[in-house]
Amino acid sequence: MIVKWNKPNAGIKFIQGKRGDVILKPGGNEIDNETWEGVSHHVKLDPERNFIEVIADEEKTDKAPAGLSKKQAEKYADKDGKFTVNKPKKLTDIGPEKAIDIIRDTWDVETLKLWRRSEDREDVRVEISKQIEEINKPPVR
Repeated sequence: MIVKWNKPNAGIKFIQGKRGDVILKPGGNEIDNETWEGVSHHVKLDPERNFIEVIADEEKTDKAPAGLSKKQAEKYADKDGKFTVNKPKKLTDIGPEKAIDIIRDTWDVETLKLWRRSEDREDVRVEISKQIEEINKPPVR
């Protein structure tokens, strides 16, 4: 799943979870679904949550997010007792314009290389390569 960390002038954001910790770098981050599920309830409590964008479709479920106590879960359920969860999307599931926007905001070369290996769309692959080149440019003196 892709999670974007959009805070202006942001550094790295660390989120502890029961199923593993998440480190968000500026731009797009590829996060294991199960790990994200274990920390996502912390994000809802985070005052900076407006800077975190989960690239997913929302769906309703009877199952509470992992890592919540029964009392905590009651706070997140809607009036019907349902929970809103994210159905994750991969870069290949996203339209090319949105995918390219995410790529241009991503500064982690390993994440970009991962996306390039799975991407079939030539225009998106070209943007990934351009972004990697930009990151790897030597500093101007």
